[in-house]
Amino acid sequence: MTDFTVPRRMSASAFVIIFLKTFRYLAVNLFFVAILLTVRYDDSLSFYGILTRLSVTLAVIIAISLLVAFSKYYFQKFHIEDGKLVTTHGLISKKTTSIPLPNVHNLRTRKGIAYRILNMRGISFDTLADEKSEVELILSESDWQALLRNVSNGENAPEASIDAENATAMPPAITDDTYAVSDIETLKGALCQNHLRGLAVLAAVLFPLLDNISQLGNDTVGRFLDFIDSEASDAINTPVQWICLLVTLYLLIAVLWTGKTMLRYGNMLIATQSERLTIESGLLSRFTCRLSRDKATIFSLKQNPLEKLAGFRTVTLLQAGNATQSKNEGDIRIYGSDYGSRLLSWWLDKPEDGNDETLFKAASGTGLFFRKSMTGIFVIVAATCALIHFGYIPEAIILCSICTAAVLIRAYLARKHSSIVLADSYILVNCGNIAQIHKYVKYSDVEDVSIQETPLTHRTSRVSLTISTNAGSLTVRSLKKDEAQQIRSILLG
Repeated sequence: MTDFTVPRRMSASAFVIIFLKTFRYLAVNLFFVAILLTVRYDDSLSFYGILTRLSVTLAVIIAISLLVAFSKYYFQKFHIEDGKLVTTHGLISKKTTSIPLPNVHNLRTRKGIAYRILNMRGISFDTLADEKSEVELILSESDWQALLRNVSNGENAPEASIDAENATAMPPAITDDTYAVSDIETLKGALCQNHLRGLAVLAAVLFPLLDNISQLGNDTVGRFLDFIDSEASDAINTPVQWICLLVTLYLLIAVLWTGKTMLRYGNMLIATQSERLTIESGLLSRFTCRLSRDKATIFSLKQNPLEKLAGFRTVTLLQAGNATQSKNEGDIRIYGSDYGSRLLSWWLDKPEDGNDETLFKAASGTGLFFRKSMTGIFVIVAATCALIHFGYIPEAIILCSICTAAVLIRAYLARKHSSIVLADSYILVNCGNIAQIHKYVKYSDVEDVSIQETPLTHRTSRVSLTISTNAGSLTVRSLKKDEAQQIRSILLG
């Protein structure tokens, strides 16, 4: 068994991983610029001269990558001491980080292609002290399993002492279970989502390309834009052609979104071991998120009309927002499965068929309908006036009718879906526009409850209620004032 009590470096394979990551970063950011400088500013160079310069540039990048990787690898050591994970790193300024194992909020792993070839795994330890990962290690599978056992023992130690002091009977543990989400289910779930989020994927592809194109010079960029403008104006000059272009663009975005989702969440395995949930997913790179039950703050179930027709829901477990570096990085999300009820029972630590008694229930009023519809109506009116001003009267009438109907339906469904339920062991906030979203929060995770009045509250007696947690805030609008005050009294009482 690996001994982690003595300070040690990561294995030699970790150096290879660090080198590849450093080389990729430098190559992406420097090599394209080097090509432009080589080709643009010396027209007298022959093909072999250009090739020589590029080879020298590549060699310099490799040398810098080796030097940086060696400094990161050689001067970083880690060990476990007195229930703490201790790491030291740095050449000129040495930094020592100590993390008490019970304070590890989330443990994430990553296995890209290079990791899998070398049988290595990247591990990130997250706490609530900082948005960034306090510690990132690259370990072999055997070292990872040994370290995981040490982390588990460290996490469980405080729980055992508390139980001994209280001497109370703990709830019966849920039977260990492991199950898989098929790629077909994940694909169906991805196809049922809002594909407009694929615009972010498209932007991530286009922005670096546009940035690189801008380095070619104003003349080159100007000629390129003039060519696009002339060709586009000739090829797209009728409403039908514009519709075909928009449909093609939407299909491209849908493919990008679906592909990104499959790469990230495909081949998913879910394991519930008593107090912990572990999810591993990814077609090329394998991602693992290991989360304790008490550190999953918000449990969300979403079902839009397509998902309802297919018979599944999207499951999301949200943890503290300060636990991971990027938004939603450590959140657990499952597409296209019917495991929502099973995971909810695990999270609540109750049988799947157990029912909680409802203590209080309140629903949003008509004010939410007007709030959701007014902004859209203003935009539609402004766009319609502009179209009529430029002579597109039939188009304005058609678009105005379709958009107004869509806005009103969306506002009606938002009001219909919005409510709050206080049960014995959880708070349920229902929301969503087209989709129905059920968000569960435990009473122990409520950090603040606020009531917000509007200038019309003295006439309508309607207010907004906001429940704040470490994973975000949940707001229910257009509640009766006395109901909101009663809910606040129950939550804070």
